[in-house]
Amino acid sequence: MLRSKSTLAVLLALSFFFDRAQAFWWDKHVLIGFTVLSEDQAKLVNKDNKLSFVQEDQAELLNEGNEPDGEDSLDSPRLGLGLYLVNEPGGLPDEDDDDDDDDDDDEREEKKGGNWYCAVAANERKMGDIGKVFIPKSLEKSTSDGGKAKEIDEGWQPTSWSQTTPKERQELWGADEEVIVDYIKSMGVVSKPKKAVRFAINWQWQMLIPTKVVNGGDLDLWANCYESEEDLVEEFSTEAIDWKSAFEIKGDRTTDWRHWTWS
Repeated sequence: MLRSKSTLAVLLALSFFFDRAQAFWWDKHVLIGFTVLSEDQAKLVNKDNKLSFVQEDQAELLNEGNEPDGEDSLDSPRLGLGLYLVNEPGGLPDEDDDDDDDDDDDEREEKKGGNWYCAVAANERKMGDIGKVFIPKSLEKSTSDGGKAKEIDEGWQPTSWSQTTPKERQELWGADEEVIVDYIKSMGVVSKPKKAVRFAINWQWQMLIPTKVVNGGDLDLWANCYESEEDLVEEFSTEAIDWKSAFEIKGDRTTDWRHWTWS
């Protein structure tokens, strides 16, 4: 569990109590992750610490230039439309990562005013109740099981499937929202597929909270944003949030990416 080094943790725990005459245990909020927002949205968020809408390019802000050293060929999870989070401050993109793309960076800075670094919390009860699913990189269908879809991640295949003949591959990362929702529906493990929180892992965990959930206030999201990653880390330790233990995520996470064989 992350430990705050300032009064922010106290504000996080109490702001939803003392501001509401009828607040009880079900108003408790817990830290669920970290993200980056444009300066304009971050300043709006900091006015009341409410996170109630998603900017269209938020996935790009979080993923662009965020590959670890030597892993530029790895794909970033693109899990649909919504708010993207990582589970540790160190997983956020470094403003200096894209030195080779200075012109593009200047253009983004001019448009967005720079990125701010944010901690995000949710109502603990509501976060526990909402459906959560793991999204693999792709699906393959084979003739050996009558065309049933198999969850796989690119470059890795269990030995028991090694003799199957792939007939069709459906990429899920980067697919249209409709395709990803259809996949979640096909799993049959959550009651509201369009609102299910989505998880994926390549070199790090990522979470996507669908736009409909953010805009609708389903999780009563709280956030506080900082001009630099250093300012964010000053408020929180760098310890990662263990999503795997904290949440009941449906679907199989085949293995950690570090153990995959990449083709």
